[in-house]
Amino acid sequence: MRGAVGGDLIKGWDITQHGGQHQRIEAAVTVFVDRLAGLISMILVAVLASFIIGPQMAYDSPYGQIQIRWVVWAIFAVMMVVSIVFLSRHVRQLLKLSYLLEKLPFAKFLRKADNAIRIYRHHTATMLMALLITAVTQWTAIAAVWMLSQSLHFDKVTFIQCLIIMPIVWVIGVAIPVPGGLGVIEGLITYLFCLVINPDAPGAATDQALALAMLNRVMICTCSIPGALVPIFGGHLPKPEEIKIPEQEETP
Repeated sequence: MRGAVGGDLIKGWDITQHGGQHQRIEAAVTVFVDRLAGLISMILVAVLASFIIGPQMAYDSPYGQIQIRWVVWAIFAVMMVVSIVFLSRHVRQLLKLSYLLEKLPFAKFLRKADNAIRIYRHHTATMLMALLITAVTQWTAIAAVWMLSQSLHFDKVTFIQCLIIMPIVWVIGVAIPVPGGLGVIEGLITYLFCLVINPDAPGAATDQALALAMLNRVMICTCSIPGALVPIFGGHLPKPEEIKIPEQEETP
């Protein structure tokens, strides 16, 4: 299913179906951690790019000119706070997070999910590897967007600018619950790329930026086709020899 949120729903359902019956919440938490790792990796890429590009990219608002890198830094700060609150033992004790969870509705469910998240404190190597793999994948996707822009002869668009714009587009696309981010992603790409295609007159570059947004959508859908073949042909299911059937006791 296209889109980060839609894909997460399918992954969560599939994992809980093939996980242990008493560990379904823990299995579903892996999807949340996967999404969190992806978002952190995504914003880290944009943060690094923001230090290189400086204050070049900015847009006008009713409150004055706002630099794009400020948006990146704000998103990164929020993600870091969320990660520290969930994973830091000292911060959790200071905020009495475990006590607060017990007072909320569905306390048993929240406690099991919270315990599953805290397990990842002891799997640093796994988390770092997940971040690395995610970063490589995201850099590849961003490079593809930059090559699309060059094929349209947007000579003023640089790869560094794409490293800042695309993570912002993806993060907001995940936050807004629209299937596949349809319309949201296209609108963000159109607006943000107008600022770099024609910095002097961004409004004049709307049609050009929209063409890039549509090409990006075609690219995403085309690259998703091989992945759709996996569940269609059952490639996501465990093999018969991997399924452990409990031995039945012989009746006397």
